[in-house]
Amino acid sequence: MVMMGIEFTGTVPFSYVYLHGLIRDSQGRKMSKTLGNVIDPLDTISEFGTDALLFTLALGTAGQDLNLSTERLTSNKAFTNKLWNAGKFVLQNLPDKNDAPAWESLLSNKFDCEDSVLNLPLSECWVVSKFHLLIDSATASYEKFYFGEVARETYDFFWGDFADWYIEASKARLYHSGGKSVAAVAQAVLLYTFENILKLLHPFMPFVTEELWQALPNRKQALIISPWPQNQLPRNTSSIRKFEILQALEEKEVLALLSRLDLQNLHFTNSPPGDADQSVHLVAGEGLEAYLPLADMVDISAEVERLTKRLSKMQKEYDGFKAKLSSPKFVEKAPEDVVRGVREKAAEAEEKINLTKNRLAFLKSNMLVSN
Repeated sequence: MVMMGIEFTGTVPFSYVYLHGLIRDSQGRKMSKTLGNVIDPLDTISEFGTDALLFTLALGTAGQDLNLSTERLTSNKAFTNKLWNAGKFVLQNLPDKNDAPAWESLLSNKFDCEDSVLNLPLSECWVVSKFHLLIDSATASYEKFYFGEVARETYDFFWGDFADWYIEASKARLYHSGGKSVAAVAQAVLLYTFENILKLLHPFMPFVTEELWQALPNRKQALIISPWPQNQLPRNTSSIRKFEILQALEEKEVLALLSRLDLQNLHFTNSPPGDADQSVHLVAGEGLEAYLPLADMVDISAEVERLTKRLSKMQKEYDGFKAKLSSPKFVEKAPEDVVRGVREKAAEAEEKINLTKNRLAFLKSNMLVSN
């Protein structure tokens, strides 16, 4: 079969698809020859790809029925393409393989000691720290056979953090940096994070990850026999929180600033600034609020509109968490760690909703006064 221009010969055994009768179709019916709703894995592979099918199956919760829908397969085919495109970006922004000095500078960056992580610029420190947390979480989940959790956590990190945020933030260093040493740090972080993401995803997506791994420079062995990422690596939780405050803006213009921010440019106080009503407000959670002063540049009406949209999105997420927790099937059958994680996310979402509602009421009152 052909996927993304690469020819693969791998197939998925039927045992992967039947999974002891736990697979259901999009209408929730168990697959059976009587109903005529049995999925031929070869047809599915031809349409969506082997990796997309395997990853869809991996996302199921062990011991629970899995609705195998076209929407799920389509979504995970898009994820496979996203992984491929991220690989292309990394490869295109690495030094030429014959440029020995550039590679020496790039490889001099190590991320296995505390000082090496703490001294990184904010965006690099954030993504490396979050990835080190992911390695620990994924390793623990694998040891408990929570394969669905590994797949979901890796998916969320790759798409939501690495692809959507760090790749965008790294462009300022790669294309507009003041020197090669600055670009080398971004290149090193891109390579380090991406190659280890491939290791985490390889059990679920063996073909595309192996192909991307082999395309990376200096591969001395196949991905399938390469060592698992080291866990308990250093991380800076303070940088994670500070960067996520900036993420809350959801303004693409901020991406140009993210990679140039130094930690000393962020100031934390116990009370809002005097010009809070003329600042962009960020809700970071855990009782933490942030204000980005943009003198004479803030449109309060636009800020109200932005926060209203964000509130709607947060409310939907919160409703989803509450629906899960209201389901006896989920609470009784899901692993204890998973249930606890959903409860924590629900509590955090509720706090963010309350903070955002308070901020909206405050801004709307200011709009009335100014009018």
